[in-house]
Parts: sequence; structure tokens; C-alpha cells
Amino acid sequence: MDQQPNQFQPPQEPINQEPEFKQSLIQPSQPNKKLWMYVLVGLIIVGGVLGFWWWQQSNTKTTNWQTYRNDGYGFEVKYPNDFDFVEGEADFLGRYYIGIGPHFFGAGQPLATVAFPEGAYNSETDFEGGYFSVNHNTSGTIEDCQKSEGGTMTDTQELNGVIFTKTEIGGVAGGHSSRDIIYHTFRDEGCYELVLGLRYENVTNKPHVNEDEVIQTLDQILSTFRFIE
Repeated sequence: MDQQPNQFQPPQEPINQEPEFKQSLIQPSQPNKKLWMYVLVGLIIVGGVLGFWWWQQSNTKTTNWQTYRNDGYGFEVKYPNDFDFVEGEADFLGRYYIGIGPHFFGAGQPLATVAFPEGAYNSETDFEGGYFSVNHNTSGTIEDCQKSEGGTMTDTQELNGVIFTKTEIGGVAGGHSSRDIIYHTFRDEGCYELVLGLRYENVTNKPHVNEDEVIQTLDQILSTFRFIE
């Protein structure tokens, strides 16, 4: 039996195969839309509850207040039972060193004024008095209504559905000082003015009154002002 000669085959070089790299795009984590929706709804609910609570507290406090209604000029306002009330011109010059007349850019007619009772805070602080007044002017235009004796009123604020222009002025005289926050709106061919006024006696060494507390009370009176049909 013939033997086949062995055929020599050189060893084959190992083939280095490059590892295959598959590009994978790592997607950034996306926020959970449902979670954000729940958070948003929760914030809306909390805001609504707090708003209703504040409205309820404010309404409850003013429910038993006195109500002044002026059918001739078409408005009403509430004020605390122990506050002083004057219809028409209020002569508080005997109580306040600095007067409380209208702040129109021109003449004005006082309609009603409510004031802290005499002696409020006086024994402990420099507080001389505070008041809320309603004044009226028919001699000017809409542009005039946007001015006061302190200059042009640039800020605006909505009060029970009506837009008012707003400004603030202060004064010093004879050891006394004043701060008045003034609101104007033009309606029925006339300019209505609402004033939150504060008076201080600076000649004493008494501590300054808690101004935020005083303004909070005056703001509550302001919040009850509304025009009537």
C-alpha cells in the first residue's frame, strides 16, 4: 500500500479580529411628566385653599363692621365699630397736627372719613392717629385724576374689580410727620380718591408704632370699599 507523502502546511497566522463596538446612545433621563403634573396640581390646590382661608378670615373679621353707603356718589365702605366716622369734611386738625385734606391736583370734596379712636396707641408709641377717607373731584380730566399734589401716580392696583392709580407721599412739620397712601380712579365724569393716612408725633421719645399693624387695619377697610350700581 503506497503511502502518500505528508504535505507540510505552514501554521496559519492567527487573525486578530477587532472587537465590534456597538454604539449605544444613552438617553438622558426624562423627568416624570406625571410626577410634575401631580406637583403642579398640588400647588394649585394648596394655593386655592390658602387663598380661600385668607378671604374667609378677612370676610369674617369685617362681617360685623359698620357699613357706610353713599347712594349719591355710588359707593359703600365698612369700618370697625369703635372707629370714629364723619360724613363730609372731617375737621381732625385738633387731633392731628398735619391736616388730612384731599390730595387732588386741584380742589376736592371730602365725602367720608373713618379714623382710629382718639388715644389709640398713644400711651405707648409715637402714633398720633390714622384714618381712611373718600374724596371726590369733578373739575378735572382723566389725566388730572392720575395726578396728586405729590406728582404723577404711576403704580396701579385693582380694588374689587376697579383699577386705581396709586402713590405715596410724606410730610414733616413742627415735630410731626405724616404718611399718606393715595388711590385715584376716574368714574362717572369724576375722580374718586381713597386715602390711607398715618400721623406721628416726633417730638417725643416714644417708640415708633407697629406701622405694619396700623396699615393692615386700614387695608382691611380699603378692601371693603366698592362701587354700587
